[in-house]
Amino acid sequence: MNVLEMAGVKKIFAGIAALDGADLDVREGEIHGLTGENGSGKSTLAHVLAGIIELDSGDIVFRGARRGINSVASSQASGIGVAYQDLPAMRGVTAAQTIMMGREPHGRFGIISDRRLNEEAGALLEAMGIGDISPLDYAERLPERLGKFIGIARAVFLGTGLVVLDEPSEGLDSNGMRKLRRITEMLKNRGTPVILISRDPGAITGLCDRVTVLRGGRRAGTLESKDAGPDELLRLMGTHRAEYPARSVPPGGKTVRTLSKTGIEIRQGEILGINCANGAMKTEIIRSIFGVDPRGGGETTIFGIKMRTGPPGNAVKLRIGLSPDARKLRCAALCVTARKASAYARVEHNPINDDRRSLLPAQLFGGRSSSEETTAMIQNLFTPSGTLDGRSCADLIFGGADAVIFDEPSRGADEAAKTEIYKLMAELSSRGKGIALFSLDERELKGMCGRIMGFDGE
Repeated sequence: MNVLEMAGVKKIFAGIAALDGADLDVREGEIHGLTGENGSGKSTLAHVLAGIIELDSGDIVFRGARRGINSVASSQASGIGVAYQDLPAMRGVTAAQTIMMGREPHGRFGIISDRRLNEEAGALLEAMGIGDISPLDYAERLPERLGKFIGIARAVFLGTGLVVLDEPSEGLDSNGMRKLRRITEMLKNRGTPVILISRDPGAITGLCDRVTVLRGGRRAGTLESKDAGPDELLRLMGTHRAEYPARSVPPGGKTVRTLSKTGIEIRQGEILGINCANGAMKTEIIRSIFGVDPRGGGETTIFGIKMRTGPPGNAVKLRIGLSPDARKLRCAALCVTARKASAYARVEHNPINDDRRSLLPAQLFGGRSSSEETTAMIQNLFTPSGTLDGRSCADLIFGGADAVIFDEPSRGADEAAKTEIYKLMAELSSRGKGIALFSLDERELKGMCGRIMGFDGE
């Protein structure tokens, strides 16, 4: 019996069809995978079910009744719970308050009962096998690998009839994937259907009973789990696995960056892979590379020169670049010109007011505010940086760097985009730049790196 039937659903944004007659059916107690490349309509479909987006046309039948899901309230009233892909944690709100927001238990006189709220949220987290999150934990203080499960817990709490998880596996290590598997198995045993959405078919095929592929806003096919191998799903998506570029690693490259505390040594022209199963450990290492945190007895050098602990500006002066994992949330130079963005990457102390960081006029209107490499790639430095392609943006930020740290660079990318990212990294290393690649993707590390280091300590 089908719990959910979506037929011929359409949604157009500014003349572009995000959903162009898509179909989807989900059975009772089924774990149903939904995959496709970026732009295929996966998240749009999730937002339709969540009531955030109203369809232009098409039919939705949920549990035998035709539904007009036109608001978040109507979606939740139908028993649909959705965990969103990029929803940041709310500040000043505990895990329990986040999970039960809008459905809090009340005591006498209509006052919210904090005791019951914490007890019920704690019981849900325990049933889901997430014992390392306390109901009293503030969501924004948790590592991202744990904070994701608060959103999943809220979807489970609301989703008495259907749970939709948008990119739940993204950023999870092997331990996180085990937790996700336990949660889907718990829901399956309860008879609650689940839609697992992922652009990476390999991340969800082992969890699903069936998998539907979206392509260009339409259903390209639905396969049983036994037939839903990653290669077949990629074929239906009209793509193939990311390709790793051939690279010649120069022998005995000059050491760009060393951290004796961890044994990390970044060499010119080499891509060093670093797998940190523990998110806090990864943050500590990256902050150490930038000289932000004390070294704890270790010694950090760049080209043989000891580096002092200090603000990230010191690392910029020493020609170290960083591509963070949450790029949309942490990079704020998309609305300025290429010249100004390039200058931001090389900000220095203003000698007139040394306690504040500001841009010197020579950096904005003359001098070497951008490297020769950047100028060669970006002819018009007054072009808005948000309109540049990926390769030009990377040259803008990393053109003058000797060492570049990539933190989960392929996160959020489909297979075609991953190939372009790998080409860019190979090009940077061919110029003699030393690269440290932090990634949880073992296939990515093996395909791109000459050396791989692993850290799993607390």
